[in-house]
Amino acid sequence: MLLALVNWDFEVLSENKKRREAAFKNFKFEAIEGAVDRAQKAGVRGINVKNLDIEINTFPFSDNSFDVILFTEIIEHLKDPRPVLKEIIRIAKQKAAVFISTS
Repeated sequence: MLLALVNWDFEVLSENKKRREAAFKNFKFEAIEGAVDRAQKAGVRGINVKNLDIEINTFPFSDNSFDVILFTEIIEHLKDPRPVLKEIIRIAKQKAAVFISTS
C-alpha cells in the first residue's frame, strides 16, 4: 500500500489515469490532504483521500500498513515534525520505503 502526503496539486497524480494506474497497479493508493476542497477534488479523480490535520490527528491507518510513504514539501511547514514522523514510523511496514523531501 502506498501513502502520499504531498504539498502539491493532486492534478499531478491524476493527470494521466492510465499511467497512474500502471505505475501503482500493485498498490492500494491512499492520501492525506488538509484542505477540504483539495481532498474532494482528488476524491473525484479516484484517489482515496483522508481529510485531516496531520499536526492534530493521528493517521487513520493501522500499524505497519504501508510499503511506500511519500512525504513531500510538508515537513518545513510543521511547528513540530516529531509527532508526524512518529506516525509515519508507526504506519510504515518494517522494510517500507519512506521518501521525505523539502524545498
